[in-house]
Amino acid sequence: MTIRIIVLLVLFLVMFTFSCTSVQRHYMDNIDTTYKTVRTLGESVGSLIDLNKANYTDTTVPGPLGEIPVRIYIPKKIRKDAPLVMYMHGGGFVIGSYAQKHSVTNKLADRAQCIIISVDYALAPEHPYPAGLMDCLAVYNYLVENARYFRSDPKRIVVAGDSAGAALSAVICQFQRDHAQQIPLAQMLFSPAAGERNPVTGEVWASRLENTKKSYLTKRSLEIFFDFYLQGKIKENENNPYVYPLYAETFENLPPAMISLCGKDPLLDEGRAYAEALIKQGIRTDTILMKYKDHNYQGSKVIKFAAEFLNSL
Repeated sequence: MTIRIIVLLVLFLVMFTFSCTSVQRHYMDNIDTTYKTVRTLGESVGSLIDLNKANYTDTTVPGPLGEIPVRIYIPKKIRKDAPLVMYMHGGGFVIGSYAQKHSVTNKLADRAQCIIISVDYALAPEHPYPAGLMDCLAVYNYLVENARYFRSDPKRIVVAGDSAGAALSAVICQFQRDHAQQIPLAQMLFSPAAGERNPVTGEVWASRLENTKKSYLTKRSLEIFFDFYLQGKIKENENNPYVYPLYAETFENLPPAMISLCGKDPLLDEGRAYAEALIKQGIRTDTILMKYKDHNYQGSKVIKFAAEFLNSL
């Protein structure tokens, strides 16, 4: 048995173990001390998902902190007038990478027949807010300025992401609108981290209280993620819409949205509230609810729904 096969088997066992909710909850409850290990594991697993690099290329884009790694997916067949999609991974602004989301972004690119640029933005606690957001804005504006190199229209750029990446996607739309800059064609939000509390009542969402009891996304991990991301300045940012997009003063003039929700997700209620806020403004908002799935489920049904949304733009 070669060393390569042994390594693959060990990593497979680690992946299997890590998929167990109890083990995941343990890691997430201790994410303040294990985040570097989780990052490494995610990178290792992601690199084994698809060793064939024929359908993507890794490069960098200039950013405020230096070069920002991006992965560009170019499917064999690209639909005419397909939008250019910028994807931001989840992980509480602390963990995750484009390698870890490779399977999702690769499948979505093929299914929707569009080019996807997946971003490895700066992570906390090494790079707290607004570093990650500034990286994502830098990549978005780079794509606007250089869309022609992708044979795309700068007005047909879609922002997409899951969990923390979904929050960043929504914030990009709001930030660009607020600063009278080119807004995305659409936003695709998978299990968005939109805001811990109901902006009307000030109460913590029921799903944050109930679903964290069984989900791998635990109450403590959510607290740690935002403590890291905000460098402990939770109070100072409690109403900051560029952290919590649900707390925007207005939802007018935002682009159409696709929002994927999961019934067992601690972030269910805030994602639903964000969808309702957009709908109230008359903004097209296509939603799908995976009733029996935990946070950030992105199975074939969700990918199909997302691809159909992209194809309709």
